[in-house]
Amino acid sequence: TNNDFRNGFRLTAGTWLDDDRAFGLEGDFFFLGRSRQGFAASSAGTDVIARPFFDPLANAPVAELVSFPGVLAGSVVADSRSNAIGGGLNALCNLCCDPCGRVDWVLGYRYFQLRDELTITEDLTALTGQTRVPAGSRYLITDRFKTTNDFHGAVVGLSGERRSGNFFYGGKATVALGGVSQRTEISGQTTIIPPAPGVPQTLPGGLLAQPSNIGTYTTDRFAVMPEVGVRAGVYLTDHARVYAGYNFVYLSSVARAGDQIDLRVNPNQLPPANGLGGPGLPAFPDKTTDFWLQGVTIGVELRY
Repeated sequence: TNNDFRNGFRLTAGTWLDDDRAFGLEGDFFFLGRSRQGFAASSAGTDVIARPFFDPLANAPVAELVSFPGVLAGSVVADSRSNAIGGGLNALCNLCCDPCGRVDWVLGYRYFQLRDELTITEDLTALTGQTRVPAGSRYLITDRFKTTNDFHGAVVGLSGERRSGNFFYGGKATVALGGVSQRTEISGQTTIIPPAPGVPQTLPGGLLAQPSNIGTYTTDRFAVMPEVGVRAGVYLTDHARVYAGYNFVYLSSVARAGDQIDLRVNPNQLPPANGLGGPGLPAFPDKTTDFWLQGVTIGVELRY
């Protein structure tokens, strides 16, 4: 999920510090539009809908019913969201130049943030009365997994450009070395609404979020963030030019919301818990993966 195309923008500004343009400063900020994908299923009790998990007590895959003919009616909705922002500040130092081109050292600082959130909700209604679940009882179940990755790193790289008449082409390659702070928040609850005149009650734990893994977890890791960009364009005037380009950004370690799900669920914890104990599952898996972005850029640059 969340690998769809999305719009965004990047703003870059800079200035030379001397008349020879040997030293300069540049800063940039980019924003990638939020990606949102989801899944929904519902039935009035005519179809079988279930959420799978692994029962460590039975050592077998099982499922929680959402809808079952004559027994349960319900719906389940999964909503996944992701967005990214970044920016930095660089110093430029000329390595070599001639009237038609130049190559510069790039030294600076890079910031990047990736946020993920996955929420799964259920709305269930019992159709057939049982000893513990009278007919008409309603269950509202929520699992929520949220991750935030904040990367800070020192940048080193090269930037170059060449002009031929009114046309120009160039490229930039940098790598940032630093640390990424990964924060994971797991929460879940179940609200039981009995038939009137019963009193609703809200209990901790949904299905995949239980007391054994609910909480906030923070980890700091070393990470590498290379970035490569190429572009080519044309001068409209001495002070304005348009261009098209391609960018690739990679981050070696991130925590994604979906990866923090542990499908091993001790059924004794499911609300209302029966108090029989057992292993503390699901657990917080603390899984990481890499992350990359690639984009096609169309832009305009003003120079004065």
